[in-house]
Amino acid sequence: MKISIKNSEINIGATIFYAISLLFVMEIPYLNYVLPKWTTIQMFLQLIVFFLFVFRAIQKTKISKIQWAIWIFCGIYILSTVINGGNILGCFSETLNTITLSIMFEYGIKHNKKELITAACLYFSIIFLINFATIVLVPQGLYGTSNLLYSTRENWFLGYRNVHIVFIQSYIMWNSIRIIGKHKRIYKTIYLIYAWSAVSLLIADSQTSLIGVMISMILLPILQFRSNRINNIITYGIAYLAIWFSIVMFRIQDRFAEFITGMTGRSATFTGRTFIWDDTISFIKKNPIIGYGKEENTVRQLKAITVKAAHGHNQILEILYRTGIVGIIVYMYIYSLSIKKLYQYRENDNSKLLSSLVISSLIMCLTEYYSIVFIFPLLVVAYNIDRVTK
Repeated sequence: MKISIKNSEINIGATIFYAISLLFVMEIPYLNYVLPKWTTIQMFLQLIVFFLFVFRAIQKTKISKIQWAIWIFCGIYILSTVINGGNILGCFSETLNTITLSIMFEYGIKHNKKELITAACLYFSIIFLINFATIVLVPQGLYGTSNLLYSTRENWFLGYRNVHIVFIQSYIMWNSIRIIGKHKRIYKTIYLIYAWSAVSLLIADSQTSLIGVMISMILLPILQFRSNRINNIITYGIAYLAIWFSIVMFRIQDRFAEFITGMTGRSATFTGRTFIWDDTISFIKKNPIIGYGKEENTVRQLKAITVKAAHGHNQILEILYRTGIVGIIVYMYIYSLSIKKLYQYRENDNSKLLSSLVISSLIMCLTEYYSIVFIFPLLVVAYNIDRVTK
């Protein structure tokens, strides 16, 4: 069944199919908490969606370079987890979700772009609204969780505050792509979406995520100026690597410790993160080739030397920790594929939007670690920018 919306035909059946697929694949923390059996049921549903999209992708399209690279990375991740006797079920679930979303987005962009965008906007808008309502109405959180580092942490519909960005970034991306498609330019409504997202993160007190959203919102109008040798994603990517080495490896911030403390009232350790980085680096040196895979949070915290953190609080270090040198090479290759495509289409408004989101996610990854479920689907959409713009 098809309907016309302002001279644009949309297949309702395909739209519902994509919306249901997102419902099955995306894991909502609150549902997993109140319905423990849902986790097991959802894994079977995820497998069904996975095989459906793999079958259709093989039938109708050539597997792209970025898809092959994601599969290889996930294979390395699983292998490392198995070899080290880690959290195999958790690793399988994470990689399954990542691959399924990546295939779904690429297939949808190529064959059902309008339906995918409509379904994604509907799905992510609804869960954003539900989460926003829970933050406002129940500021103390719907439920609490604890670990070796925290006694109690408040969680809402989308879980702990730092996890919200996984969904909010998708909410911003898909709604902005829809708006650009409608108005043929970066329209002012996009900034309202950014503002609303920022308010949600501000109320939840997710500082890193808030900074990421604000950086993306600020970069967007900057990138709207004609791209040149300086104002493009490759330049920003090189600048990010320079910042990463300066802060994480060379600790340039230590030279300005007194100034930083005087201006911000905080130490130059980024709330103890430099100690976590030191621990992570020491473990990487002991197993540099293939890493340790995915571990249970308590196992990782018990291994920690200084701060009992469940991850390295830095994306590159954590990828090195989990998949070693072999994994980080593939991981960086995936980034390079997407950045190259965004650069080629740098004058397009969708490219500018996705470039701002990729850069902001890199900034957030400087002091946090995010699941590949958050990273790779964004890069897949960026890689397919040529079809997004059509």
